[in-house]
Amino acid sequence: FGLGLDNLSAPIATVDLLEEWELPGPLFNSWAFGGYLMWRVWPRLQVFGDGRDYMYESLFNEMLTTPLEHVVASRGIRTLLIAHEDVQALELVDRSSGFALVGFDDRAQLWTDWEALAVRPGLEPLEHLRPQDLSLKWYGGLSPEEQGDVGKEALLAVERAPGHARPWALLGQVQR
Repeated sequence: FGLGLDNLSAPIATVDLLEEWELPGPLFNSWAFGGYLMWRVWPRLQVFGDGRDYMYESLFNEMLTTPLEHVVASRGIRTLLIAHEDVQALELVDRSSGFALVGFDDRAQLWTDWEALAVRPGLEPLEHLRPQDLSLKWYGGLSPEEQGDVGKEALLAVERAPGHARPWALLGQVQR
């Protein structure tokens, strides 16, 4: 990767977490991360796509014509690595009861299915955090108990992505 990587160009901490816990495939990933993922997780996991449209023409066409939830279901996706900017994919997993957020860094969020969590004691889900929205609009709708859980989850997120600004920003917001 030439001169190296930084936290803003690659989802380093989320992929570290993916590998540390050996989260299962099939994997769905935002297109921008495909090349980095091939370098980091192949051959254990195959990437969903890597931005080379000519290599993935049929998949690209499917993504244009099929709702994302159908693509995820039909391909048996178990783990998702999604860029914070990929609003459609984040809304899908946020609405789904089948996936749990397990980590995030400055570039991406890592989600996996509940079955994967069940066989990985110690990998706690981040059930209340919404790292794509640093405004905390979602926070006011939580019960006092859930708001307390958000603080604990934010601390856990910082531990899982040391050196990344987004987990620290959320922690600072919820501790006000």
